[in-house]
Amino acid sequence: MRLTKIAVCKLELSDEERHKLLATLQAFRDACNYTSRVAFEHRAFHPVALHHMVYRDTRVKFGLPANLAIRARDRVAKAYKQRRNRLLRFSRLSLDLDARLFRVFKKPEGWYASITTAHERVKSLLKIGKYQRKLLEGVKPTHVLTYRDGQFYLHITV
Repeated sequence: MRLTKIAVCKLELSDEERHKLLATLQAFRDACNYTSRVAFEHRAFHPVALHHMVYRDTRVKFGLPANLAIRARDRVAKAYKQRRNRLLRFSRLSLDLDARLFRVFKKPEGWYASITTAHERVKSLLKIGKYQRKLLEGVKPTHVLTYRDGQFYLHITV
């Protein structure tokens, strides 16, 4: 049996970095809604079929890098696995991150996160305690970036 833990970490960002991340989250949500509409209209819910229908348009319309466009497509395909009888809408500002889009690393002054945005990578200091530091030591976690109450949070699954 595998034990999964989630460390929630607050990001310390400059105003410019906040703007880049927020714009990326909004573009990602809009790309998910566009992909959902295409999937529902064409009744195409498999990721490969969706890829051929929306990939290029998603990159151009929403200005997303390749991996973010693919993550949006995968989020929609996964959501339609459970419910295909109605059009799904995505309203939350969140982003699925994988190893190509995100990296956690340690420097002498603390733990940092490097996140791909629609503009460029953002490197941010993580506001974390001893518990989160211990969880992050020597692991390759998966991540979800969320925005709520005016703050950015990383949900790091280890």
